[in-house]
Amino acid sequence: MFVSKPTAIQPARPLEQSTLEFVSTLERLSGINQVGKAFHDFVASLGFSNAACITLPEAGTLVADSVLMNSRPDEWSSEYMARDCVRTDPMVHELFRTYHPFAWSDVTDARPLSKREQSVMALASDFQMDCGFVVPIFDTSGNTGLISIAGLGICVDEQLRGALTLASTYVHNRLCTVKRKEREDDVHLTAREMECLN
Repeated sequence: MFVSKPTAIQPARPLEQSTLEFVSTLERLSGINQVGKAFHDFVASLGFSNAACITLPEAGTLVADSVLMNSRPDEWSSEYMARDCVRTDPMVHELFRTYHPFAWSDVTDARPLSKREQSVMALASDFQMDCGFVVPIFDTSGNTGLISIAGLGICVDEQLRGALTLASTYVHNRLCTVKRKEREDDVHLTAREMECLN
């Protein structure tokens, strides 16, 4: 009698498992701060020190309103804004060249940076950020955003790229959903306004 050997089920690798577990918890988080903290903790568990989630501002909206979460050092954010680094940040420039997620090293290894671009990277290094990963986000309405993750001395290999891309996409979506709901909850109509709508 022929007995077939049972197929061995390969256990999920720790990174894959932790990423799926993180993604599954997002729907249970109901506040911007909760989602932001959970994402910061997730990337910290992978060795990164901080993350930022941004939607590109639409016409008539304040730039500050486009930052959904930011766990970068306050001093870094202040200095970045004071120097207007967004105009010379090589990672921002790369967003206009690709639709795909990319590591900082993909940019710095592909071309020589200008002096202004080098100064942005030097500033990041002063704040213990010499490596990172950026995930461009595109939604059905055509609006774009990004998740930027940074740290010190981390090799962003293929497995890590996949985990960060998956987690970032879900986080951005969850943050936008929660923010939209909070904005809707803030709208209070008077009795007369309700009467007119009815």
